Amino acid sequence: MMYRPSAFAVDDVAILHGIIRQRVFATIAAVQGGAVAFAYAPVILDAANGPKGGIRFHLAIANPLAKLEDGDRVRIGLVAADAYVSPDWYRKTVTVPTWNYVAVEGEGAVRLASRGELRQMVVDLSAQEEEKLLPKAPWLIGKMPPERVEALLNGIVGFSLSFERLEGKFKLSQDKTTTDRDGVIAALETRGDAASMATAKAMRKDALVPARWFGENWNAPICCEQPPIPVPVGQRCSYCSRLITATDSGIVFNRTRPALVSPEKHQIFDFKCLMKLSDILPENEMDRLLPD
Repeated sequence: MMYRPSAFAVDDVAILHGIIRQRVFATIAAVQGGAVAFAYAPVILDAANGPKGGIRFHLAIANPLAKLEDGDRVRIGLVAADAYVSPDWYRKTVTVPTWNYVAVEGEGAVRLASRGELRQMVVDLSAQEEEKLLPKAPWLIGKMPPERVEALLNGIVGFSLSFERLEGKFKLSQDKTTTDRDGVIAALETRGDAASMATAKAMRKDALVPARWFGENWNAPICCEQPPIPVPVGQRCSYCSRLITATDSGIVFNRTRPALVSPEKHQIFDFKCLMKLSDILPENEMDRLLPD
């Protein structure tokens, strides 16, 4: 399991699927012979493959992980953005250096692809990436002689995986004040390299974290999930089993600190929403509540 302080945890499947589509290239890990083995491959997202979706990928037949069998456990990881953060960029806080990043991890059992599925995998992966090159005319597998295609398919092994666990960690200075975050974003954008720009862009997007949790339904009752997520009226919180009723609309429940959702201001006043908490707590309290 990924280490994820609650302010950095992202479990919205749609958002995590977006990261997989954006990043594509994954680290794949499995245990072989008592040791962890790694492989690296582009993946195709299959959003409808189970409640959390799934992926397809292929490996060279000589790759040790190509020997995976049906039912073997595999973990995947993708890093969408990452950058060093200098303490000098904070406008108020005095602290140590850190690293901001966006990461996604998934886990599940693999299934070997049939020959037909393997061929379709190559077609789907190339179509997925060629679309990003428009207006260039896309490369199509039909441009290759059939015997050449078959020879190449003999050299790879395909797999599919349905996620049993899918989780994200967006560590983007949520534990700092808005002023400090703005300082980091400005410095990253001034630095100007691709990794820094991607991280700054992610930080700007993450400023909309309440919208990420609630979408447009600001009145949805929230119980003590980690992070808080809407619990529909008539259902029970999966953590504390509280039955949510119509009279609970707009309330955030937590075992230790109840709070309110403000539809008018689109703000969540709850200890987990550290962006807002950081505006009212002393800076040293923020560091105490949420270390890196």
